[in-house]
Amino acid sequence: MEELSIRSFLAHGHEYHLYAYGRIQNLPDGAILKDASEIIPSARIFKYRDHDSYSGFSNYFRYKLLGAKGGWWADLDLICLRPFDFDADYVFSSEDPPPLDGNKRCVNVGAIKSMAGSPLMEYLWEASEDKNPSNLVWGEIGPRLFSEAVHNFGLESQVRDPAAFCPIPWFRWKDVIDPDAPCRIAEETYAVHLWNEMWRREGFDKDDEYEPACLYERLKSRYLARSVSPQPAKALQTRPPHRCAPTAESPSVSAVVLSKNGCGRLERCLESILRTGFADEIVVCVDASTTDNTFRLARSFTPNVHVIETSGYIESVLPEITAFCSCDFVLRIDDDEALGGNWDKASFQLLAAYNYLTHVWVSTRWVIPPGDCFIASPPWCPDLHPRLHVNDPGKIIWPKNVHGQVRVSGRSISVFDRWINHYQCLDRPKGERRRRCVKYRELDPKVDLSSYYLFEDVEKAVLPCDTSAIELAVHLEGPRLPVCEKYSPDSSIDFSEQGNSVTYLGSGWGDPEDWGAWTVGDRAEMCFPLAVPLGSSAVLTFEAMPYLNSRHPTLEADLLYKDVVVGHRTFHHQGFVTVRVEIAADLIAGDCRPCVIFQIYRPRSPLDAGESSDPRQLGLGLKSLRLQRVEEQPAKIPDQPVYVRRTQSKKAFVDKAVFLGRQALPGLEIDAFWKGLWVFRVDGVYFPLPDISEPECIPWKQLAGLASQYLADATDYWYFGYRPNAGDVVVDIGAGRGEDTYAFSRTVQEKGRVFAIEPHPVSFSVLNKFCSLNDLSNVTTLNLACVARPGQLQIETVPNWQSNHLVTGATPTSFPVEGLAFDYLWKRHDIGRVDLLKMNIEGAERDALAGSREALKHVRNICVAAHDFRADRGDGEWFRTGAFVRQFLTECGFRLRARQDSRAWARDHIHASKPD
Repeated sequence: MEELSIRSFLAHGHEYHLYAYGRIQNLPDGAILKDASEIIPSARIFKYRDHDSYSGFSNYFRYKLLGAKGGWWADLDLICLRPFDFDADYVFSSEDPPPLDGNKRCVNVGAIKSMAGSPLMEYLWEASEDKNPSNLVWGEIGPRLFSEAVHNFGLESQVRDPAAFCPIPWFRWKDVIDPDAPCRIAEETYAVHLWNEMWRREGFDKDDEYEPACLYERLKSRYLARSVSPQPAKALQTRPPHRCAPTAESPSVSAVVLSKNGCGRLERCLESILRTGFADEIVVCVDASTTDNTFRLARSFTPNVHVIETSGYIESVLPEITAFCSCDFVLRIDDDEALGGNWDKASFQLLAAYNYLTHVWVSTRWVIPPGDCFIASPPWCPDLHPRLHVNDPGKIIWPKNVHGQVRVSGRSISVFDRWINHYQCLDRPKGERRRRCVKYRELDPKVDLSSYYLFEDVEKAVLPCDTSAIELAVHLEGPRLPVCEKYSPDSSIDFSEQGNSVTYLGSGWGDPEDWGAWTVGDRAEMCFPLAVPLGSSAVLTFEAMPYLNSRHPTLEADLLYKDVVVGHRTFHHQGFVTVRVEIAADLIAGDCRPCVIFQIYRPRSPLDAGESSDPRQLGLGLKSLRLQRVEEQPAKIPDQPVYVRRTQSKKAFVDKAVFLGRQALPGLEIDAFWKGLWVFRVDGVYFPLPDISEPECIPWKQLAGLASQYLADATDYWYFGYRPNAGDVVVDIGAGRGEDTYAFSRTVQEKGRVFAIEPHPVSFSVLNKFCSLNDLSNVTTLNLACVARPGQLQIETVPNWQSNHLVTGATPTSFPVEGLAFDYLWKRHDIGRVDLLKMNIEGAERDALAGSREALKHVRNICVAAHDFRADRGDGEWFRTGAFVRQFLTECGFRLRARQDSRAWARDHIHASKPD
């Protein structure tokens, strides 16, 4: 990236000075190396306290350099597209803010033009010198200080539109490597900022090769004088055995070969692996009954050679030979095979790491005499097998029979640009192949390989060995999907260790256990490949149990089909229940490969609950599942959620509810009544629950301890930096349905005040009832959204109500809501001093804080729940607000309080206080 930047400026006629501390390799011809020590001594170099970056020091350097020399400063991730021919004395770059930010544009320091001796640069240098580098936070003396200085010197007119130097905003930085991203280069664009810091933070390799059509590769093709060569393959080496899941840090590959008397074949196989550079290590396992020099030949290629006893066929020892592999993925290849086609390692690593692949289906080409052609007819072609799979035994079911198929859970792809050449038919005469067929039938009477091995007796098409994947695809009229086990409608899928679920599971599942399997994380995928589409609506029936613990007594889950929520359920009790979900014909009738997603809201781990050392985020445990065809689609009840049915009368509901409640909570005072929604009283505390419509669903045992849980959760979530005292004032922005409001009200007691602000009308209605019924007289409730500027907004309704969020336009499930600045609310309600402000508003923090500057002057303590963890899991970059919040609060005079906590949400809770 740095070389690309330098060459782009040279290509447009600019003289380029590169300032560095020490020698630089690969400096492009024409660039002039300068000694950075002449500007600032190397002893003053520093990194940020909280970031592995020299960005803070670069701010010192650019101000000092421009003040002394004048001219242009350009970051080394800025790519010049045309000459910087501006006549003005000053030119400053700017960037677009993220969605819902209150600003129209932000000045940045990626491209700066200034004159020598500039008073602006002198001011910036002196202001930076007054700072202690060890206490700097991200951006403090960069864009923030620079923006203030530009304003103070009245130079706003010299700030260019973001399209000039930063046409791609930082929160969309991946557009530069996305071949399908829209082109943002305009007539007024002089350069493209590639946002190197985002590459570093997210673990992307700047030196890697990406899709040729993406902007990054097109810029490299345009400006780099020589092509960028792929990184060389790692040297083959022996590493201590370990197993690990694929990561975003270039997953490694072990190639494993089992050989018996393979001297005449093994060399061809191993040479093909070395030639491609695809494997980080080669492992060879030699059958103990071998009588030739296979072991010695293998040792000439790799030190990882092992002797192993087999039952006469490779499938009998697949777990054992895989156990010798130490890399993230395992490529299995036989000694009578060789790699063919484009075994490009970089493309596989990118696919595996960022698509969460667990296995790859690879085509086998059956080479026949005289050795220059292969069979291009079924069943020999394309003959796909999952030869490349993750090195995780928990995701694999090993075959028990000869020539059985390995089954791997998780996501997969089929590749056709690379293949495995199979030389069985070339190396062995027909008589020997016939005897092998007889041997395999003796091992397993169901196995008849004569249709493969005795190719001479069958009519077939033949193609040259150098046939490309595209030519083969044309011959086959399109590449074929892997032959995988079809699902028979109405048959049961068993999730236990001995069951068949691994055939149908995608990502998001734990290892099968003796009872079944857990969903892990917030999404778990399942697919049902069908021989023919159902041609009708369907019913999905499954046995599931929720993972509940003392901290989380309920669990919400959706079932999605083609991104449509077809079922929602709230689980209140442990143990298995049978769930039935209907899928409409217009969704599923014509689908040959129906896929469903279990969406889990707030999965939780036994480790966090203190129940065990298991760190997995568990949701639903499934025991069995069945997909059934329905000939006639039942009429859908409008506005009626799946799984829910109404009782015949309110009196019948109350009688049954109280009866069940007294059974669950003997000795406690309970009640149930209707007040626009069902309300349940347990030991003096009232709980309005809008999602309850059946007496059997009332979580009486959880309700008994819920008030205490609210108090405990407030301590965990919000009181790390400051615990309110009696008489304090607390503001609850994003009050939800009153959980935290209840805790705040009880904590500040009668003399204190709580202002609870909630925009969603349903949640606000529950909040109002909750406060009124429980006599929270010190609480003022406000049905508003906090924003930078007043206006009408929309708030989206999602199945997990705690994730309701603002949206830019109306949708079928959104509600209008009034937006007001908190500054206005603070004045109108005469709030005055605020001892604690809590904000939890699902990514809208930028807009809310921008409208709170005046009020924040009177806030002593604050806790903002950022949601970077949601951006990390792919919910959208607009949830990534942590850096902004920390910078904003620091700018407003708050002192951040660091919290060391392994939980993702806790790391994103930002606690800050005003100095005493």
